[in-house]
Amino acid sequence: MAIAASLLADDPPHHVRFIRDGRCAGTEVKPIPSRAGIPLRGCWQVPYNADLAFEILPEAIHRIRNRVKYVTMLLEADADPSLRYAYGYTHRIFCMAAPSSISDVFRSPRQALRALQEVLDDTAAFAAEIFGLFGSELMDEIADAVTIPMPSELARRRGELSAAQMRRFLSSPLGAEIASRIQLQPLYHSLAESDCVVINTGREGDGSVLANCVRRLGTLLNRVREGTGKERQLFICDPSDAKDPGTAKLMARLKELLSAGR
Repeated sequence: MAIAASLLADDPPHHVRFIRDGRCAGTEVKPIPSRAGIPLRGCWQVPYNADLAFEILPEAIHRIRNRVKYVTMLLEADADPSLRYAYGYTHRIFCMAAPSSISDVFRSPRQALRALQEVLDDTAAFAAEIFGLFGSELMDEIADAVTIPMPSELARRRGELSAAQMRRFLSSPLGAEIASRIQLQPLYHSLAESDCVVINTGREGDGSVLANCVRRLGTLLNRVREGTGKERQLFICDPSDAKDPGTAKLMARLKELLSAGR
């Protein structure tokens, strides 16, 4: 993605790699060498502690910008719930390897049902599934920032809800968001809110597993898109292969995102 951003952006971007480090006690921005031949304005590595992500990410970005008003940054990190709302990202791209098993990405029906029951019974579980955040302090921040019908109220009334009413709730924008996240394994929760999802086929895998995963992800993303009105696209390609037809489509989409972000 760093290569794509460098080639598609009007100005050379910064590439920032966030590395989780439980020992990190503050913001530290480390310049690192970039790959030969990739035009970048700068290449950086930033360690972070999950508990301090809301402080470290904005501060690191502020330092790297260095008072430049308009700058393109590619922020790269592993799938970590603590990063999902640590900054007001302009666009989100979720990259994943072709799965070796469908259970790597999706919960089983039994697991999904159990997770849904927990979400409807437990406010903390609701926050974990929807926001990917844990702890009372973060829950307080969420409560101050947004107003949503909390699951404790749903749980109190669940005995009064008919099957038809529950289906109507799950087909609402909030219900669709819950149902979508419930289907996914925790590491894939941010997939549902990304502007585009890339399945990297650069490494060979089980074709039947990939086809099943693509089908299910397509259905899930379409469902979430209907609830929010946002466009989400799924790309299956080898980004390092310029001759891959899917790569050309991905590059065109990334160029659109970069243009929209200016």
